[in-house]
Amino acid sequence: MKKFSKYPAFLFFLFLLARISPAQINYEFDFNKKWEWFDLYSSEPAISNGLIKHIQALSEDWTVEEGRTLFRNLAKLDSLNELHNLQKVIDTDSNAGKNLWKHYTARELKYFNEPQTFRGIITAAIVVSKIRKSIFPDRKIFANRNFYIKITDKIDTSSHISFNLNGAADIYNLCITNDVTEKEIAFIDTSSVLKSVFRKKSPYFNRDLFVAFLKLSKNKQPLYEIYKLMNPYSYGGLGFTAAHLPEFRNVISSVNKYQQNLKFYSINLLSQFFPVGAWLEANVFFFFGNVEEKSAKTSLSHGEEYQEKLLVNLATIGDDYEYLAKYMTRRLFIYEKYNTQLDIFPYIFSDEDTLIYQLMNEVYEGGISNYMAPILEENRPLSLMEIDFYHFKSTTSAILFKKKKNVIDSLLKAGLEGRFLFYTMGAQMAYSIDRTLGRTALTEALIYGPLEFFKIYIDAYETDKKQITDKFRFNSDMEKKIYSMRKKVPKEIYKMMFDMNVKYRDPAPIPGELEKLKKNYMEDKEDSFYFYLIGGQLLFDNDFYAKSLGYFEKVLNELPDKNYVARKLGMAYYGKGAYEQAAAMLGYYVRYSPLSADPYLLRGKSYFMLKQYGNAKTDFEKALQLNPAGDEAKQLLEQVKENGF
Repeated sequence: MKKFSKYPAFLFFLFLLARISPAQINYEFDFNKKWEWFDLYSSEPAISNGLIKHIQALSEDWTVEEGRTLFRNLAKLDSLNELHNLQKVIDTDSNAGKNLWKHYTARELKYFNEPQTFRGIITAAIVVSKIRKSIFPDRKIFANRNFYIKITDKIDTSSHISFNLNGAADIYNLCITNDVTEKEIAFIDTSSVLKSVFRKKSPYFNRDLFVAFLKLSKNKQPLYEIYKLMNPYSYGGLGFTAAHLPEFRNVISSVNKYQQNLKFYSINLLSQFFPVGAWLEANVFFFFGNVEEKSAKTSLSHGEEYQEKLLVNLATIGDDYEYLAKYMTRRLFIYEKYNTQLDIFPYIFSDEDTLIYQLMNEVYEGGISNYMAPILEENRPLSLMEIDFYHFKSTTSAILFKKKKNVIDSLLKAGLEGRFLFYTMGAQMAYSIDRTLGRTALTEALIYGPLEFFKIYIDAYETDKKQITDKFRFNSDMEKKIYSMRKKVPKEIYKMMFDMNVKYRDPAPIPGELEKLKKNYMEDKEDSFYFYLIGGQLLFDNDFYAKSLGYFEKVLNELPDKNYVARKLGMAYYGKGAYEQAAAMLGYYVRYSPLSADPYLLRGKSYFMLKQYGNAKTDFEKALQLNPAGDEAKQLLEQVKENGF
């Protein structure tokens, strides 16, 4: 017994250590209790260290719940200098902006070396706050906001928006569990809403990544908790969700309770800009996580693809319901624009005209939506607006005068990223049109597209020469280009088919109506060309794929870049599941580019979906002959062989 006599005293010493938290020992403040910001900046160590203003600044960046989580986890670190290991934590993530987070983390922590004192932990919190604000500086995601959006205008009853919160609820329920067990895996694999947004080839959001992210989101180690708290995109958005579960529970409840207000806000605002008779039907699906994946805008692409479902990631919206209303309106603007416009413009340009058109479309699309429902910086100073226009004029001049590709690419990138020069410029253009020529002029732009928008803006500054100075006008070369490109589409034929597209909710009469009208446009070669081109798009947009193919085939050989159009249309048919029409259109792509592997690969995929395995095998073998390193063709050829060919 004598051998164990020393242990009671030792156990008593351990008991005393357990009663004194590390926070109390090192920081002179108990960060484990439920404190308020006032408690922190009015505490004795805050006053004696002259840190009141620093803590007040933190209270403007974080909610008190976030502040408690941040300080609680900082206090758990063996040393505050463990923050340097945030780089390793970020490396466990997989998202498009990971390197940017690592860059700003390294920058802010470069000279960080703080002892475990009250001043040290406040400095650590400030550094974490700076890292977050470097990438996500515009607004607080949470601010204990109440839902207050009220609708008093007359409701547009011709439009309809449906909300689906099942995805958000499913992900929330997965996030509140302590672990990812077989039960959770089975739930993920049977959830129809989750399976509908998983993308097999996505490097950022697929089923396997979702499971991995879910597991990482449950990591309770202090550095992981800090990273999840500061990065709204952490672990596919699930990290940030897991760090704010009580808040997001309230968000789901509020969006569900007040969904009519959100719907009516968007519908009413959109109806002020779109033409009379235009109607909107949209399905909005709410989730937590980076389900709205978009590639970085390092180069121009033609707008967003038309989607059956509008996906909204609540993880980056939080309780900012005004932001949600505006964000939804902007997204629905794109949705309705593609639902009403007949976008034949990419088919009729080539070379630098294609690039000019794409640039104009970016300015137009981003500009009107930003003017309609501003979520970027408002009241942009006049001096910065001048820079926006100057940058646009420099970019278009570089394109028109065929400057080097790297120069043009650099100008385009600068205009689309950072301060979004092209979009703020577009919003200023929309404002000038609205103020000078009225809302009807903006509506005309929404009917006829970016070329009309730019032409109408020229009309606006010709009308109001005093208010719209030379700094906000285009170069004469660009004006000429706008007019020449705009003339390529006869407004009469386009408006007739636009009206038809808007008129019929049930599109069944459209093919018959087109056939009746066709005889009016066959005598003139140019009229005939545009009738078939615009008519083909009208039929395609309303799911008459076989008929639309016949219309497109009438004009394909007359298009300036028929190779590009054949591929674009072929993939459009493929994306709609119209594999027969896809194979036929991609046959033209094969004809126009017989020495490229791409057309054979794409047509082979269409044949494969049609179970025409013999034709698919021939195309895949040709694709491999032209590109022996083509892994996709090899894999598809193996699948063909598995089907007995």
